[in-house]
Amino acid sequence: MPSAAKVLGLGWATLLFAILIPALWRSLSNQRVSGGRWLLLLLLAAIFWRDHFSFTATDVPGISLLLLAMWSVSRPSLGWWLLGGLSLAATVDVRPMYLGAVLPALLLAGWWNNRHGPHGWRRWVALLMGAVVALGPQLAINRLYYNTNSPLALARASDIEETPLYLKQLTWGTRVLRYDTDVHQRLVYADSTGLAVLRQEGIADYTSYRQFLGVALRHPINYTWRYVRHLFNGLDVQQPAPYLIRPYGPERPWVQLFNYSSLGLGLSVLLVSRPTRWLRWPRNWVLLALLLPCAVAVPTAIECRFLLPLHLLLLTMACFQFPFQLGLNMLRSRPVRILPAMLLAAWWLGGCFWLSAATTRNLVPDHGKSLVD
Repeated sequence: MPSAAKVLGLGWATLLFAILIPALWRSLSNQRVSGGRWLLLLLLAAIFWRDHFSFTATDVPGISLLLLAMWSVSRPSLGWWLLGGLSLAATVDVRPMYLGAVLPALLLAGWWNNRHGPHGWRRWVALLMGAVVALGPQLAINRLYYNTNSPLALARASDIEETPLYLKQLTWGTRVLRYDTDVHQRLVYADSTGLAVLRQEGIADYTSYRQFLGVALRHPINYTWRYVRHLFNGLDVQQPAPYLIRPYGPERPWVQLFNYSSLGLGLSVLLVSRPTRWLRWPRNWVLLALLLPCAVAVPTAIECRFLLPLHLLLLTMACFQFPFQLGLNMLRSRPVRILPAMLLAAWWLGGCFWLSAATTRNLVPDHGKSLVD
């Protein structure tokens, strides 16, 4: 099984990095990716995510299928739209968090359909047929064994509990700042302020989404800061596997340094560029399709794999768009002009290491059984 998982992972890696990311980038920007920038993305992805391709987890297939769906609808033929519907439906079935990407993906399909010319209804029929092929078997299983007409994979916190898994995740997300696992145990980082809020409200577990929203609205600053930290912790990739295979070694701070630097470059591209450069159709729909599932994941017991779409987006922006040559030219000709950027970079890196250390200090010694059960 481990060998089979690695062979399958090689296929997903090839599809994602050799085909989908460059192809979708070209369809949105009308620009080819240079070989050097593509190799840089491949190198960073290997540093941060390489061992995810050695396991049969659904995170990599989920993002790959979503990108395949969004790229397929940029092609005019019915066969590609059939594949797009199949991929989009499979994305949701594989990773339910991608339900948030369905509407933006359909709006993207509508935008491309208008560009492709007449007979657009045929493409919509093909898209629907692909979705039916993907979701039909799951619907049949749910009707036969669970007496429900949902076409989605059903999820509960346990076989004896009726609480929806996402509602349970909201409780865990209030109790913990970050959740990791290694081969032998769970690594749970407690959120003392969240536990204090639950005690103050007299709540052990959220019993409804209305109750969760009520508590969050009564403590807006508390919950806002918590989810800011969740966002950072989800991007704080410290090792390249979904499970900690061996204890952290001396390479950990270097991995963090590469990660924070890459994220900073990606953010700088988005912040420095003119809004009209990126906030235009169809890029808006692609960004929403990638970001909304991450927004859904932020309130939960956050793991780095939950924010894989956002992390890959920032890595791609850093590798494909950051003006490295311009920075080198400025450094050679006018080093003084680089000083503000260096001070900002030092502030960014120092803040990232500080936030990461603040989370690490909250590691629960008993594996956090009382917090995530």
